Amino acid sequence: MELEHAKELDLDLMSDFGLYYWKFKFDSAKMRFGLCDEITKTISLSEYLVLLNDEEVVEQVILHEIAHALVGCKHKHNHFFQQKANEIGCKFINRYCSEDINYVPKNVVANCPKCGYEFKRYRKPKSKKCCGKCVDIPYQERILIFERKMELSF
Repeated sequence: MELEHAKELDLDLMSDFGLYYWKFKFDSAKMRFGLCDEITKTISLSEYLVLLNDEEVVEQVILHEIAHALVGCKHKHNHFFQQKANEIGCKFINRYCSEDINYVPKNVVANCPKCGYEFKRYRKPKSKKCCGKCVDIPYQERILIFERKMELSF
């Protein structure tokens, strides 16, 4: 979905549900799609995930965050939140379903030199990491070397 269209959809839906003093922004999250910040009265969406998904998915994420705004973030995903989410037409009640969402691929990869297990991340770790599956092998022989495999493009 195009970013400008997602922004318009979000602002329209926030207005429809009476969130007149709330703001909207995009963020650079890769592991979560949306965020409701009750303190700053802001709903934000992951720029990466908006670009990877269609309008129906983005709308459902927006409705999920609007439900949080309407009941208050202290309710998390409890029955008050679920009731409000159902009321406003949100299908993604607890969290979004992985089969419905296109994710940003993890593009930093390391293979264990002993067992070959592949570890994937979004960024290179700042400290040394070792394979936790090869516990019987000395630490130095199972150090992981992370490398960037591909650049993200949209």
